[in-house]
Amino acid sequence: MPLLAVGGLIGAGLIASGYLLYRTFTLLGEWAPDRIDICSAVFGTGCDATLLSPSSWQLGVPLAGWGLVYFGALAMLLILGRSLGNGFSGTSLIAAQILNGVGLLVSALLLLLFATGKAKFCPVCLVIHGINVALAPMLHLSDPRSLPERVQSLRRGVQWLLGHREDTWARWYGLGFATATLAAIMIWQWVLVQTELRLAVAEGAIVPAEVIQQYEAESEMTVLTDDTDPRLGPVNAPAELVVFSSFQCPGCRSFAEKISQLRESHPSELSIVFKHFPLGTACNPDVGVNKHPRACQAALAAEAARYQEAFWPFHDALFAGNLRHSEEQLSSLAESLGLDLERFNEDRHSSEVNEKLTRDVALGSRLEVDATPTVFLNGRRVRSLNLRAFQVLVEHAVSHDSVDGHNPKLDQP
Repeated sequence: MPLLAVGGLIGAGLIASGYLLYRTFTLLGEWAPDRIDICSAVFGTGCDATLLSPSSWQLGVPLAGWGLVYFGALAMLLILGRSLGNGFSGTSLIAAQILNGVGLLVSALLLLLFATGKAKFCPVCLVIHGINVALAPMLHLSDPRSLPERVQSLRRGVQWLLGHREDTWARWYGLGFATATLAAIMIWQWVLVQTELRLAVAEGAIVPAEVIQQYEAESEMTVLTDDTDPRLGPVNAPAELVVFSSFQCPGCRSFAEKISQLRESHPSELSIVFKHFPLGTACNPDVGVNKHPRACQAALAAEAARYQEAFWPFHDALFAGNLRHSEEQLSSLAESLGLDLERFNEDRHSSEVNEKLTRDVALGSRLEVDATPTVFLNGRRVRSLNLRAFQVLVEHAVSHDSVDGHNPKLDQP
């Protein structure tokens, strides 16, 4: 029975790691489609920010890929132990316990990073660490031998590894360990190749000249901004990105995460302006279907947070969740950010905040915004929401500004 539990736990670990790897590969494409976002659907908070963070990649491979390697190696050790019989079964269990011990150390380190805020929280990652912890007692119970017998088996295995092969059945050690190692290497190599292919597509699938040509073919429109708009970066930056967004939109969440990378690479040349365009019928009359029923309240709450100079922290916190319980979550977020709750609740129901939201929605409608996120760069709509495309266009805007000697935004009425 313990061995069956071990098999079930390893299977669950493979499924969870496989999902996170799938989601990572999805995020490397065109801004994370809404489909199969299990983290948000089941746990109420997304894993995307964690999967995109540098700490979730080691040696060029996502940690989810290393999870597949780890659980795959454990599975192969136990399968071979059953297949090769007494010559390898006991040693395979000890090897699995040692490998699990290494996995527990890695889990402890990652959990420490979660606890100290040095890594972004991921609920499915927490499930995987829980599976890893549960494996330890199950592996122990799966081995009926006494501790001295296990030590003796381990000693014989070490002797074999050191070249002492006088045992007639020592060949099972070689076959078992070599096969398990080869399986782990094959899984790692597959993950590495798939990762590199997707990175290559994500970064190199665009032709800069075509991106610029498509962008310049767009009509230049008057996208008015003012000092009531949340902004990151200098007001007179040569490149101004105006983002129409909805807080209940998974694509907007992924876009917000990746666009921050763009700003980090252009801190003085890029200004990012946030405009509200909730896809909810409560505040957006042009929305035929109430796609995001809680987005309007979230937008009002974010504006109230702006009155206390906390728009961007509130923005990040909203995108980290999925707005399951709107009223409770909004107040809880405000409290966690240290906002004055009485003022927060008063402001988000005020006429000024509602008028700001109405102005943003009206502007989006005039600009024919029909989806979120919709992005304008210096008055022209950007159709390709690819990070590399934005890098090309921002660099183009900066070079154009330096040649012409004027800022296009300053020409607005």
